[in-house]
Amino acid sequence: MNYTARIITIAIALNGIVAAMTWTSLDKSRLKYQESITVAIQNLSKFVVSDMDAQYHDADLALQVVADEYERQTLTDRPPDSTINALIRRQLQLHPALISIRITDRNGETILGYEGRSPPPGSNIARRPYFIQLRQNPHTNLVISPPLLGKISGKWGISFARRLNDHDGEFNGIIFAFLDVAAIQTKLAKLVPGEKFLISVRDEKSGLIAKFPDLQTGDTVGSVSLSSSQKRVLFQNKKFEIYSEQVAGVWQLFGHLQHEQYPFYVSVGISEDNYLNRWYDEVKVTVSMLAAFTLATCMSAWLLVSALKRRERTEQTLQQERMRLSEVIWSANVGTWEWQIPTGHVILNARWAEVIGYNLEELSPVTAVTWRKYIHPGDISVVEGLLERLYQREMEFFECEIRLVINWVIGYGFLIVAVSSIGIHTGSQFGWWAQVRILPTAKTQTNDRFIWCWTLPRMAC
Repeated sequence: MNYTARIITIAIALNGIVAAMTWTSLDKSRLKYQESITVAIQNLSKFVVSDMDAQYHDADLALQVVADEYERQTLTDRPPDSTINALIRRQLQLHPALISIRITDRNGETILGYEGRSPPPGSNIARRPYFIQLRQNPHTNLVISPPLLGKISGKWGISFARRLNDHDGEFNGIIFAFLDVAAIQTKLAKLVPGEKFLISVRDEKSGLIAKFPDLQTGDTVGSVSLSSSQKRVLFQNKKFEIYSEQVAGVWQLFGHLQHEQYPFYVSVGISEDNYLNRWYDEVKVTVSMLAAFTLATCMSAWLLVSALKRRERTEQTLQQERMRLSEVIWSANVGTWEWQIPTGHVILNARWAEVIGYNLEELSPVTAVTWRKYIHPGDISVVEGLLERLYQREMEFFECEIRLVINWVIGYGFLIVAVSSIGIHTGSQFGWWAQVRILPTAKTQTNDRFIWCWTLPRMAC
């Protein structure tokens, strides 16, 4: 696998790891939002159930107050008088959600609750299920009906009915109160914080009692329209459960809470768009950052690949130049050497040693003063003087003819601003000379190098 494939693989793997970590983080964040809204749904469900419990309890309490007084008067063999109607009127004032409180005889005819007026036609309730249930079951105390349309008031309400007995314990009629569903709806609208939540109150048979927001087109009090998820929850008969379902194409989270005593339950729901809106903002920001990271890594990988390709082309070019230079040196039959001026280290090629009758092993260790051994003592001061002037930038190049111990040589040299000196030697039977040229670069004292060209003959002196 070449470096391009490796870089691409690393970039893909890195982006994959970052994407996986990002998704994990977003998923954990989503779960936190869902846990938070679950707690909110549960608390709101309990709050609505508590308020409904209070309304049901108040209706039953008003019923018991009137029933106890009625039975007390009945047990004294004194027929109920106008004090019962006054008591009923008082209870209706204390509990404005109640439409009426009435008392019937054992035949279902209303005898009290009309303020001395005669009951209107059709006021007999003998066929009402709650009347029949109380008449047939002497041990039943309280019966709460599903939402009913009142025969007299024409309003939707819930009947709270209790059995009345005579002094022999026999059935003597019922007392019932009619709780206004509209009052429940109004109270529900005041309980809900904002319009994000969807709340419905239903009886034990899933008949609709109240709903928030207000009843929409197609919703009617008492209607039963349950989804499969709601049916499953009701079938399991759990006190509280959270479930998710799609309503009108929108996923919503619902909480279902049943009352332990009264026959109703509350459903509280909220759409994902409402409780995950802040999470969606997080997703947008995170995805934008992930996209920026992906773009940055792709650009970096592209730049790195481009740089490596340029470096590879440069190295190939340099290698070709080295090969050509080596071929030139080999074909010219010259000796080369490089002088690292700050360290004094010198690098020779094999031909340099050969032209003076040695090999590299015999000349080792090679230093900056090795060449002194093979220059005539009378010429050393001349070379050193010229080198010093060259090194001090007093001249651009120099030529000189000197004598070697072995042969006469011709040398060429120049100074570049760096840390080494390189030169070549070629053979000459007439003498040795050096030409040194300074390249137009910045002046330094410690990082200069000399490049020398030496020419040596194959003949011995």
